[in-house]
Amino acid sequence: PVTHVVTATTGGVTGNSVNVTTVAASVAQSTIAVSSASVTVGTAVQITVQLKDASGTNLTFSRGTVLVASSGTGTLSSTTDNTNGTYSATINSPIVGSTSISATIDGVAITSGNQTIAFVAGTATQIAVNAGNNQTASASSTLPTPPSVIVKDANGNAVSGVTVTFTITGGGGSLSPASPANVVTNALGIAALTSWTLGATAGSNTMDATVAAATLAGEPVTFTGTGTIGTASSATSQITGGAAALASGQNTTITVSLRDANNNSLTATGGTVTLSANIGTLGAVTDVGDGTYTATYTATTAGTATITGTINGSQISDTHVITVTAGAASQLVVTTAPSAGPQSGIAFVAQPVIQLRDASGNNVSTSGVNVIVAITAGGGTLNGTATVATVSGIATFAGLSINGTIGARTLTFTSTGLTSATSSVTLVAGTATQLAIATQPSGTATAASAFATQPVIQIRDADGNVVTTDNSTVVTAARSGGSGTLGGITSVTAVSGIATFTNLSHPTASTITVQFTATGLTSATSGNVAVSPS
Repeated sequence: PVTHVVTATTGGVTGNSVNVTTVAASVAQSTIAVSSASVTVGTAVQITVQLKDASGTNLTFSRGTVLVASSGTGTLSSTTDNTNGTYSATINSPIVGSTSISATIDGVAITSGNQTIAFVAGTATQIAVNAGNNQTASASSTLPTPPSVIVKDANGNAVSGVTVTFTITGGGGSLSPASPANVVTNALGIAALTSWTLGATAGSNTMDATVAAATLAGEPVTFTGTGTIGTASSATSQITGGAAALASGQNTTITVSLRDANNNSLTATGGTVTLSANIGTLGAVTDVGDGTYTATYTATTAGTATITGTINGSQISDTHVITVTAGAASQLVVTTAPSAGPQSGIAFVAQPVIQLRDASGNNVSTSGVNVIVAITAGGGTLNGTATVATVSGIATFAGLSINGTIGARTLTFTSTGLTSATSSVTLVAGTATQLAIATQPSGTATAASAFATQPVIQIRDADGNVVTTDNSTVVTAARSGGSGTLGGITSVTAVSGIATFTNLSHPTASTITVQFTATGLTSATSGNVAVSPS
């Protein structure tokens, strides 16, 4: 305390002196107090400065100039002198943070200690996207940015400790943690998933984020992710055809539909496609430009056609199978040729068999089609049934033979509206039936002398062909006209169908004829031989 002497003077008259004692405020003892060290943003905090003297006794009256100050978050009001030794102010903040409260007395800082006030977030009132919305990636892939939301109070401050539930609502896929995933907001008010993997089907994927404990503005927060079509996969791409069965000569369009590994259909060119078939023919592959490729398949050979393909060099797993049947008959084909060397007048050992076929050479099984055979080169007479109807597409001839001179023949098989077929044979001699004189004996001769020209006898079939295979027939010569007995060797064995006499003669003068005979064969008689005396 300080004692002051006060003397009053008025009108030139000086009164008595009075001793006045004053107490100074101590910056070491005076205190700063706050109504709360931690409040929700938007809540005002009362600040009170209590003046004290050096002994720590509260002053009950004003003393000096007191100013309250803050360093940090919030707005501080002016300092009010309560005229009772206390001074007050208020501070408020709409945002999360902290501030340090200090005060001065006549410009000197109170040293008893500053106060710290923490402004914390209020109750959660709103939720919004923080990151990871509207992303695009290949179907079935994980989006690059994990989706997250931010939860705030009415003043826009982040609110921690709020449980947010993420739930897939469309497109499939998966979350980590698994849907429905409960994630608690962190100190920044953010709740983030570890990952979001899109569904296998290309297109829109959706997910909602909600808070079960309260209804917040912005709920539900909807995230959208778009799954795009991947590259063409040989494992899922498809090969299809317009027909499962074709007749030879017919065609159909083969289509390759490209799909990605998730079975999504490509909508644009996806690379190089090739097609092949084990039977039949395929035209050039056309890229339609919408993820499909086409080619024309034409059926030829009957059987099971398997259409295979590749995409960018990789074998497509899928195939397309077409059953190919024969088309309409267009031609005749000799499947069993007649004997190459038939004997004249004798049924062919191998009788011809004719097959109906279509333009691609497939057997046609139609019954009742008449097939006609005729000799079209070489002449002669064709014996047997020349018209035969097909049975299950096959015409089987029986009993055919040719009569005529030996040599080449062409047999032609025809049927109305069909391409004909031919077969060549070489006719050889038939069964021996007769003898024929190839060389007559001399017309004149001398008794007991060999004929100047010796007879030559041929063994012939009914058509006059020399039976050159005959090496066993014995031909005998005898006089048949005149008188006397032939001399010389009168029996000769044929060689290659010819019996050649060498020393026939007649012993006496006479006009004779010579008869040639052989067992089972028609005989032959020579012209006159005039034999004169020796």
